Amino acid sequence: MVAKIATSLTISPSPLSVSPGETKSLIATLSRVRDGVTIAGKTITWNTTVGTILPTSGTTDSQGRVTFNFTAPSSVGSGVIQFSFAGDNTYKENSATINCRVGLNPTSLAISPSAYSVYSGETVDVTVTLTSDGNPVAYKIISLSTSTGTLSSASSATDSNGRVSITYTAPTQQTSATITATFAGDSQYSASSNNVSITVLFRTFLVLKKPDNNPLANTTIYYGTSQGKETDVLGTTDPQGEVAITNPSLVGQKIYLKSSDNKYVGSVIVSESESVTTQVTEVSEFPLLPVAVLVCGIACAAVVVWKVLSKPKHKIILKPKRR
Repeated sequence: MVAKIATSLTISPSPLSVSPGETKSLIATLSRVRDGVTIAGKTITWNTTVGTILPTSGTTDSQGRVTFNFTAPSSVGSGVIQFSFAGDNTYKENSATINCRVGLNPTSLAISPSAYSVYSGETVDVTVTLTSDGNPVAYKIISLSTSTGTLSSASSATDSNGRVSITYTAPTQQTSATITATFAGDSQYSASSNNVSITVLFRTFLVLKKPDNNPLANTTIYYGTSQGKETDVLGTTDPQGEVAITNPSLVGQKIYLKSSDNKYVGSVIVSESESVTTQVTEVSEFPLLPVAVLVCGIACAAVVVWKVLSKPKHKIILKPKRR
């Protein structure tokens, strides 16, 4: 008697995970164990403890495959599905069993960047991605909120890659914020949410104008908290005369300003939430009277001293007394 050829029966996907009422295709493939060659024209049957399968049986095609449609029940649960090949005069019988879970597909939300710092008033692009078992979930509504600051949208649908893109605008004060993304779930997918923490750093702007009202552009500015001691670098103005202040300890203080070329000076009280425009004074425009008096005083004193020192000395001549 000729020995029968051993067979292999595989099912895809395995395990099977479906949501209530969902229909999914199952493919059974019959092949020879010794060389993996698929076997055509053989009948495959099934037996299940959960849901329904159509057709009731099928014949393998030229690639050794049969496709069945599995429909999950309307309630959550789990079970097993078994596919069988009864064997014949040439091939040995075989069977394959897969586990089936009926429930909502799990989801997760990822937010990028996951944590970051941003200056007050600054904007940053945020991407939210919805996935299920690592696969993107498209065309689902994501709700978005923030504890402080503003978002470009309060809700949006995921694209074909499971992504939603929004813009976050930080508040004008130094603080911390949270962005929360939520997927409410539906008949196929479970709900999920995630959040990201944001550190809002202090930053305000100072606009410097020259006496002719033109911007003091592209100039390094020094500052100090007392006049005549402008030794710390504030920054360099842009073409519009704007320079950033990022030191929160300066809020509410009056600071004194000086340009790096010592040509302009000024002062301003730093505001936390508003940009301030101030006009600097050109040093050459300071009143000249005190300087003139000082110069004159020094010069006059010098003249007086010179005259005293240069005054001829009186000579005393002693002569013998005549008798």
